[in-house]
Amino acid sequence: MRRGLVWFLIGCVVTLAAVGVYQRWLPVIVAQEPALLHLGIAGIVASGGGLIALAALGVSAWGQLNAARTARWDSTRELLWDFNKRWTGLYDSRVKADQFLNTTPASAYVYDRDLTEVLDIFEAMAYFGNRGHFEDEKAWQFYFDEAADLWNRAVAYVAWRRESRKDWTLFCEYEKWIQRLAHINSARMKSAASEKRMPNQVASPWKTNYPAPQPAGQQVSAKVTPEPSSGPGQSPPPTS
Repeated sequence: MRRGLVWFLIGCVVTLAAVGVYQRWLPVIVAQEPALLHLGIAGIVASGGGLIALAALGVSAWGQLNAARTARWDSTRELLWDFNKRWTGLYDSRVKADQFLNTTPASAYVYDRDLTEVLDIFEAMAYFGNRGHFEDEKAWQFYFDEAADLWNRAVAYVAWRRESRKDWTLFCEYEKWIQRLAHINSARMKSAASEKRMPNQVASPWKTNYPAPQPAGQQVSAKVTPEPSSGPGQSPPPTS
């Protein structure tokens, strides 16, 4: 929005400068060739109007891009809340699917409802992610480890389902999506490995419940006693 406003102001300044130049040379133009006066006025109007129109288009385009970015974030947030809720509700199915993959060889595969339900939730994430409604960065941050692990372990089951049903579209959204997230993960891992950042402590206004390191030879109590909620010179800790 600011960039579009800057271009709008530049257009206004250029138009005013052109008007000033033409006004300065207007007596000379009229004295030498009256017909040039009309051309000069037309030039002022055309150049100023064109610049203002371009600036207006820039402001409009910037606003639309900003609105699209906001809408995409809102969509990602809503979908993330929904997927988190569904993922938590699938705990029993996830345990059973893990058992199925650990104990069933590929030659003995049969349709497994629990495994299919877990695959389906990532298929849903992939469907929205492949259409720009669920940001890849958020999907990578919150679900890549689980999604990649399940895909690698269940790839033989997916191939069996496609072959047995003669349906080569099964989990195709998931396949395309997880490959894209794998590229993001690879890039992130390379970047982190090149930087090799170590964690640093930060200043904190609140006392923690963890005991400070003790000198060598002194024993530390196994039980941690919480700090009082308030005391002299200390206000209560935040409740949210």
